[in-house]
Amino acid sequence: MTNTYIPISLEQHKGKSWKRSKNYLFASEESVCALALNELPAATLSLPLAFLELDGHFTLASLQGFEKNKNLLTNSNGQWLAGYVPANYRAFPFTLLGVDEEQKILCIEQSSCVEFGTEDSEAIFDNDNLSPLVASSFEMIIDRSKNIEALSLICDFLNQKELIVPWPITIDIESKKTEVKGLFRIDEEAFKKLSSTDLVEARDMGALPVVYCQLLSMRNISLLLVQHKLRSNSKVNTSIPEIQFDSTSDSGSISFDNL
Repeated sequence: MTNTYIPISLEQHKGKSWKRSKNYLFASEESVCALALNELPAATLSLPLAFLELDGHFTLASLQGFEKNKNLLTNSNGQWLAGYVPANYRAFPFTLLGVDEEQKILCIEQSSCVEFGTEDSEAIFDNDNLSPLVASSFEMIIDRSKNIEALSLICDFLNQKELIVPWPITIDIESKKTEVKGLFRIDEEAFKKLSSTDLVEARDMGALPVVYCQLLSMRNISLLLVQHKLRSNSKVNTSIPEIQFDSTSDSGSISFDNL
């Protein structure tokens, strides 16, 4: 499903309410989700993490599927099947979108904005200020944005040290092997050979936890492989082309528009 976000303004949304999603169907077509620096310790415990490249820069994301528009970590009822839920989804239906490179504004997913008094809804504004629940979500989103920027700097450092390398994954589709491209991982051998000076620099900028988290998270690929096998066996035609992960959307999720 396609999520459409609109800017929140006092003029347009005073007297309006919003409804919290009861499931994660809104994320059912997202194969990856960009993560923030402060999410990594928790995400590493249950999600496979992969680097993705956009315009020569890398970000670290949770890998949630192997095919375009298919999230293996949500079932048909919208239940989340992994232990950790990315902050981007927990903040739904709110997100930050950029007006330009410097300015970002709080937005709401359009279908979640309802008339005041709608059952199970909450007010967007309290008088002329954001309601406490919306203000709390806004603070979380701002914090996530800052942590994404911090992680981006660390990813640039790791790339400069040539520690990020392709992570090819091959999956079976009806006895046919399909290679998933565009995913990257830490080169563990290259990391072990870093000079003491580079290691100190990595430590001081907080890059070491990122390295360890990505390496440890790779074992969680088994969760996706199990889900992929279960769903593939239940369908007649699941043939897919070579898959390329290579761009991100403003909402923090990966876009496949160039496929």
